[in-house]
Amino acid sequence: MNIDIYRSTTNSEKFIAIQSGDDLTPYLSVVAQVDSDFLSLNAHEINHDTLDKMLFRTFHPEEIVQSIQENGYAFYSLRFKLLSNQVS
Repeated sequence: MNIDIYRSTTNSEKFIAIQSGDDLTPYLSVVAQVDSDFLSLNAHEINHDTLDKMLFRTFHPEEIVQSIQENGYAFYSLRFKLLSNQVS
């Protein structure tokens, strides 16, 4: 699966990934409810191959793919594994 990765402009350790070509807009309000650092994003990697494990040193790419397949997105931090996709 190829993904587009966006990095938070307020916290460079936080990222959101979606399937390449998908529109990020529908996911922003959901993710921002969990963490306001995701309100402002810049494109980090576009059309990135999830099999390239160099970018994913702190967790498994399979977790990102699974989250994207289940939720449409995955958000995560370099310091932690995938952040919870649950919105209270």
